[in-house]
Amino acid sequence: MTHVRTLEGHAADVLCCAFHTIDPILASGAEDGTLLLHDLRTRTTSARIEFDADELPSIAFAASDPNIIYASGGTTTYSADLRQAAVLQSRSFNSDEVNSISVSPNGRFLAAADDAGDVKIIDASTWQLFKSMRGAHDNICSSGVFRPHHPWELLTGSLDASVKRWNFSQGRSVRHWRMEPTEEHNSSQAFNPPLVHSVAVACAHWARQLGRLVAVARGDGLVAVYDADQPQQAPQHRKVTKRGKQTRPNGPCQVSRAEEPRRADPSGLVSALGADSGGHRSSVGCVRFHKASHGRLLLSGGNDARVLLWAWADRAADPQWQDVISQSTVEDASAPVAIDNDGRNINCVDSMDAAGFNTVIADTSPIIKLHNVL
Repeated sequence: MTHVRTLEGHAADVLCCAFHTIDPILASGAEDGTLLLHDLRTRTTSARIEFDADELPSIAFAASDPNIIYASGGTTTYSADLRQAAVLQSRSFNSDEVNSISVSPNGRFLAAADDAGDVKIIDASTWQLFKSMRGAHDNICSSGVFRPHHPWELLTGSLDASVKRWNFSQGRSVRHWRMEPTEEHNSSQAFNPPLVHSVAVACAHWARQLGRLVAVARGDGLVAVYDADQPQQAPQHRKVTKRGKQTRPNGPCQVSRAEEPRRADPSGLVSALGADSGGHRSSVGCVRFHKASHGRLLLSGGNDARVLLWAWADRAADPQWQDVISQSTVEDASAPVAIDNDGRNINCVDSMDAAGFNTVIADTSPIIKLHNVL
């Protein structure tokens, strides 16, 4: 598994990439504020779109219109037309720099997560703000993704070391995970807190049970997979009577957002993929389910200049996930398959559901690398 193809055209480091859902096109955004469309058949740049932004940290193709792409730059969210290679709409929905944009599976909504910890839900058809979740996190909100099979739910990750599941129509958190160090660690992980840099979900058309999962890229080098539908038990508080006696509550405890418990809920962890299993030796910046594997494999990229391909279900404690994933295509499931990236830290990984050069790596350089995986 070695890369033999590269794509060029940017004048600065490439920050993000996305495969077109239909055509053999790869889009890339970079620190030079430009978005390039690469024709994968000829390995040439088919279009260049200039944005009024210093850099483009996130891009996403529209789910309902194959000719539209969205991008973020600074506090602004953009839409652009691929045929005209021009920006259609732009608006600063966020008050701070946007780190991640995501498109809902039905194409109706966008989610823009920013440095203030806020998440803005945008109606893509009207280009109006649908819901503002201010203070969604206590620190930078690094990533947000809509859930498959759950049309009103969103998952977000933050540098406050938490992942939250939202009912975004109501603007409230319905589940949260506080990242905690695991027993599996190495010396480098001891100095890096488990900040959340990226979250990922399965595609809607894969096995429905995979839609329960969320993969998390953490600052301590761990890639963790959680069952987002695992129930979270609310803490039970005792009432104090006038005589000072404590009684049990009659019903479930109602907890407001301001009173959300900050202690970790350990339930729901499906698989923990760390350095002791051949994993990353430094912070993990990005994670994706590999589309060509239909959810059997995870891609992760880290600051150790490696991209890893994980057979995550083979490390799941619950055997039900091994039943969902019939078999892995990784020959040795005891360790992840590693792609060395010539000493450059990884900014983005992505994949497409096709044979051949179906995996892309963007790193701290202007050159994009295509790998033949699976």
